[in-house]
Amino acid sequence: MFEIAPPVLYKYRTFDLRCRNLSIIKHSEIWFACAKDFNDPFDMSFEYNFDGLHSELGLNWARNAVNRHENHLNPEQRERRALERITEIRKDPEYLKEVKKDFVEHNQNTFGVCSLCATNNDLLVWAHYSQNHTGFCVGLSVEHLNKISISFIPQKILLDIHKVNYTDVYPSPNFFDCMINLENTSHINDVIETKSTDWKYEKEWRLIFWGQVNKSLNLGFEAIHEVILGCRISAKNKKNILELCRRHVPHAKIFQAVKDSKKFGLTLEPIQT
Repeated sequence: MFEIAPPVLYKYRTFDLRCRNLSIIKHSEIWFACAKDFNDPFDMSFEYNFDGLHSELGLNWARNAVNRHENHLNPEQRERRALERITEIRKDPEYLKEVKKDFVEHNQNTFGVCSLCATNNDLLVWAHYSQNHTGFCVGLSVEHLNKISISFIPQKILLDIHKVNYTDVYPSPNFFDCMINLENTSHINDVIETKSTDWKYEKEWRLIFWGQVNKSLNLGFEAIHEVILGCRISAKNKKNILELCRRHVPHAKIFQAVKDSKKFGLTLEPIQT
């Protein structure tokens, strides 16, 4: 079921030694990583199943491959070649493992991912993605992200937002179906949108940049709706962030996260810049 993204999605940042993570405020840039670099080895790993190898489905896959790569053959030769290939492959289980490995790598290199969060006050998210609350968090306007997405359409570039669903069932699309129907990317969407329930606290949404991997995108400063400082941010880093906000995003709302005195939680106090 399709869900509309909330008005603001959040990117958590740390203060790295080279200050590269500050580029989201200094240059309004976000980074689109390759799925194979994610910290969760189960995330987007495309664990295809090979059900149907010894049935008509496997043979149809071989026929499809022969039609694509050996179309100089006549129909009778193609059918004979497909039968030969599927017979060879059925006797060599290592072959499919290598093909799957190449297909997985190909899929992972077809899109870049920028992970965002629907919440700005979750204690675990702050701890895990903002260096134990010492970093900062930038709220991005989804309306502006949608405008950027629309502006890319004439260039046939796709930028879209996917809500992550959490489950204990690992996605396992059928390899042969996927290879036969290369134009149908629904299985890729299923993998993009599925994550273990262990990560449910993240309330993650993913900005997917198709055809763009390990690249940055300039959003424009108007994309930055708010900036939140971690409750453990140092005085030096706080001063630096506030100066950058005054210079580049004076329109943005600025908040200081503060430990709640009565419960396990954060209070976001407005800061005048």
